[in-house]
Amino acid sequence: MKTRYLLFILILSVLSLFLVLKFYLTPESVTEIDKRDKTDTVIPLFQEANLPIGKVIIDPGHGGKEWGAVGWKSEVPEKEINLAIATYAKDYLENNHVEVAMTRYLDEMMDDKDLNADLTARAQFAEKIAADLFVSIHSDQFDKEIEGTRIFYSDKNPKVKESQILGEVIFDELISKLGSKPLGVKEENYRVLDQNTVPSVLIEVGFLSHPEEEMKLVDPAYQKKAGEAIAMGIIKYLKTNQRK
Repeated sequence: MKTRYLLFILILSVLSLFLVLKFYLTPESVTEIDKRDKTDTVIPLFQEANLPIGKVIIDPGHGGKEWGAVGWKSEVPEKEINLAIATYAKDYLENNHVEVAMTRYLDEMMDDKDLNADLTARAQFAEKIAADLFVSIHSDQFDKEIEGTRIFYSDKNPKVKESQILGEVIFDELISKLGSKPLGVKEENYRVLDQNTVPSVLIEVGFLSHPEEEMKLVDPAYQKKAGEAIAMGIIKYLKTNQRK
C-alpha cells in the first residue's frame, strides 16, 4: 500500500513539472530566450581576441648611479621622476591593449659598466624584442628662467620621419594635458635615438631648474597626468600606424 502511494506521488510530481515547463517554454518564450542570448553574447572580434595594438618600449631615463638632473629646491633626482612618469604611462598603455616593456623597473641601469654601455643597451633593446617604437622619458635642467616641454628625434635613426611624427603626436598631448610651455619637437643626436632602429623619441617633460616647474614635476598627480598624456599620444600614433 505504501509503495503504491509513493509511486502515485512520484507520477503526480512528474506531471506537474511537465505542465510548468510547457507553460513557460512556449515557442514565443523560447524565441525570446534565443534572441536574448545571441544579443548578449555578441562581442566584436578585436575585443574578444584582446589583441595588442602594438609593442612599445618605455625608457625611464637614467637610474642607479646615473642620477640625471636634480631638483634645485626639492633635491629629488631626475631618475625618480622619470621612473614614476614612465610607470604611469605603462599602466595606461596596458589598460588600452598595448604591450609594454620598460628598460628598467627599479633604480638601476641596464648596463652599469658605464654610461655609454647603458645607453647602447637601451637602444638595442627595441630591436631585440621587435618593438614598434621607443619612448625615452626625461626631465631637464638649464637655468631658472627656462621652462616647458620639448621632444627630440634623431636624423640618424632609419625611421626618422616616423620618429618625427611620433614626437609631434605625443607633444600635442603633453601640451594639451599639462598646459606647459611648448618648446617644440626638434632634431638632436642622442645615443638612445641614433642607435635605435624603430621610431624613437626622447621627451623632456619639464625643467627641474625652474622653481614652479620643479614643484610640478615632483608632484605624483602631475607625474600621472604626464604619463597618461604620453600614453595617449603613443596610442594615437599606433592607431594610425598599425603593423601590417
